[in-house]
Amino acid sequence: MAITSEPGNKRRQSGTINNLPDDLLCQILRHVDFETKLQGHEVCHQWNEVLNDPCRVDLWGGIQWMKMNSTVLKDERRRQILQSTEWLARRAAGITHVKFETDHSAPQNSEARFFMEIQLPYLLGHLHHHKRQINIVLSTDTEVMTSPLMHDHVLLSCLAQNLVRLTLTEYSEDPLLSAVDIDCLSSISKLQHLEITSKVLGKVWSTQGLLSLLCCLESFTFLGDGILQGPLVPALAGLPNLSALKTSSIPEGQVELCNAHFTALTSLKIVDGDDEGWQNLHIAFSQPLSSLCKIALTACHITSSPVSLRLVSSLTRVKFERCSFTLADWLNQALEGATQVESLTLSNSCSNSIPNNVFQMVGLQDLKLPYSMLTELPTEIVQLSNLTRLDLCENYLSCVPRALEQMTHLRSIDLTPSEQSFQLTRPLTFLTAFHNLEYIYIGSYTQSWNSLSMFYIGQLNAAMVEAVKHRAPTERPLCHYGTIYKLI
Repeated sequence: MAITSEPGNKRRQSGTINNLPDDLLCQILRHVDFETKLQGHEVCHQWNEVLNDPCRVDLWGGIQWMKMNSTVLKDERRRQILQSTEWLARRAAGITHVKFETDHSAPQNSEARFFMEIQLPYLLGHLHHHKRQINIVLSTDTEVMTSPLMHDHVLLSCLAQNLVRLTLTEYSEDPLLSAVDIDCLSSISKLQHLEITSKVLGKVWSTQGLLSLLCCLESFTFLGDGILQGPLVPALAGLPNLSALKTSSIPEGQVELCNAHFTALTSLKIVDGDDEGWQNLHIAFSQPLSSLCKIALTACHITSSPVSLRLVSSLTRVKFERCSFTLADWLNQALEGATQVESLTLSNSCSNSIPNNVFQMVGLQDLKLPYSMLTELPTEIVQLSNLTRLDLCENYLSCVPRALEQMTHLRSIDLTPSEQSFQLTRPLTFLTAFHNLEYIYIGSYTQSWNSLSMFYIGQLNAAMVEAVKHRAPTERPLCHYGTIYKLI
């Protein structure tokens, strides 16, 4: 028998979701995505009242997200998009971020075009009138660079007060953008994160240094096949909040790092923008940096004299991948005394030896030397008593190095060979003494193991299972599938 509600609250019936108190309903709706909330207004009167209540600021908190795809815009969708704009503007005080993502291949009559040309200016007009702000995250293509948003003074000034993250992606050659002037973004005063991906080979992105006006910028990323021209590095160097710089192109190939510039920089990544070539890079640390924690260089030919990484006391992660050096001993000299480094990656270095100063880096916990043409592992490596992860995959080792037997503190070992000649020549049961070992990889299922190798693999499997059984539960590492090894 159904129990009816009191006369003053006739729309709610016991035993249904309509009987939920408004506060509880609000808690549930907080976990619903933005698009669903828009549709929730049409469920019933209670939902509509709760969703429209201007006092329930927390209901619209967090990051709201809308994606405008390349499908043809229909009248019903047009109405929903316009309606959503009014709701966003009305609740601007409670929204932390709102993210808009548009499809790069949008035709003229698509949702994405409608958003860029109609909805976003409409939203900015609402915000301007009510003197409100929303942190807007915008992901779109480079056509926005030629839109009224970037060239109309009124629209640009309103956008500048709300846009905090901008992601631009160029997929095809735009006849209106033979060269892109990224200085047009310098008026977006609140911009904190700028990411540009240029997929057009050789496309020029130029700057005259006006990006130095983006005082709120925390990260700058430039990826792809485009070319940066102009005084980019000096413009970014003086930004007080820039903490991350990631780029596949360095104008004139020079980076100078010192305390007077890049004062907040914690991460410097120069990635591979062209698989067919190298970019010459002149890098220098004229003064010790107080904030840099990570440096990663990929496919660079370094022409400068060796930098002293030990001067960067905060540096904990260092990576050189497919790098070459004018000075043969550059890397060894750079690593001298860098005892503060915890993670070191020397990948595809075209060298058959490990720099001697690596063995003096007593703070190392993670050492990765993949694709490095190593034929043996020096015994000096046992000096790295804090090392927990060792990656020697895709080298030219012919057997398991004997130096490993003394490194019982390791948690992870990768010995994946690059040649089928790698075989097991002696028992590996010494690994049962590695009480913290979580992962060991010595080959794949395609490896052509000989009979003796398979004997040692079977022996190790049995020994490891037996060793785990005799450990206390608190001493057993957390491992996938209940084992502490992965052999094949």
